[in-house]
Amino acid sequence: MKIEKGFKQFLIKTGVFVGLFLAIQILTIGISTSTKIPFYLTPFYLVDLAKVGFFVLILFFISYRERLSKLKENPFEIKSIIIFGILEILALISYFRFKVFILDNINLVNENLFLFQFLTYFMLFLMLAFLGLAVFGYEFIKKFIRTFKKEIFLFLSLSIVLYSSSYYVQKSWHYFSFVVANAVTWILSLTGKAILFFNDKLPAIQFNGFAIAIDSPCSGIESMFLFTILYLFIASLDWKVLNKKKLAIMFIPGLISVFLLNILRIYFLMLLGAYLSSSFALGMFHTNASWIFFLAYFGLFWRVLYKWMKK
Repeated sequence: MKIEKGFKQFLIKTGVFVGLFLAIQILTIGISTSTKIPFYLTPFYLVDLAKVGFFVLILFFISYRERLSKLKENPFEIKSIIIFGILEILALISYFRFKVFILDNINLVNENLFLFQFLTYFMLFLMLAFLGLAVFGYEFIKKFIRTFKKEIFLFLSLSIVLYSSSYYVQKSWHYFSFVVANAVTWILSLTGKAILFFNDKLPAIQFNGFAIAIDSPCSGIESMFLFTILYLFIASLDWKVLNKKKLAIMFIPGLISVFLLNILRIYFLMLLGAYLSSSFALGMFHTNASWIFFLAYFGLFWRVLYKWMKK
């Protein structure tokens, strides 16, 4: 498949976008920790939303990889970088000032909860949108939306369906959380004193003065759900060229390995919190490690096994 310069440019800009996304979190980790707003203002786990979002982008890329590979090179949009870069900075400042306002006026927030929930998610969306416009450029995004208008609507609808389905799947998270908590406690006990206890019915781990509760995002059940959907999606796309027996054989080991990967993620989180920085561990690492580990592992999984799975 011939790859146009425009597609290479698209891949580079995607890498820049992800890098800036992570860099912003690193630079604002201190103020994010000091302005932590109540959980009920963001009842939808941002980690889960991000993971489903990146997951759907992968499905989009796989489905339309041939059309995407023919993207034409786009002129460098300096105007977009300046305008939307400034708007991104202003949006960041406004968001953190908004969080301070919430903490100083918690009674007012509770009286108008839906409004403040909407404003919280809207501001987060604006920051993501301004960053995307600054990196990819207004003209490119306008052209991209015009070209893939129907496909974008389809995959946005798919995002809602997947997130809703994931919500119901995660009702069994507490069983998996207990397994994760015990496994991580055992691994940590090999190098120090790790304590497993219960915090309001949640399994929790304490190690070297750092403690976390193993809630739904840490259970690993969503990663297994997304792995299953993506596995079946790729299998359906390449059904004619894949060996059905090998495809069935590798599903269970793949599913188990995703769960083990989540245990490894929680183990690293505990080490970072205990020896490096609790705010970094519970902030940036907790927010991003899940989808980064998942995407990297799934890409490696198929890269290694795809040729073997073919007839």
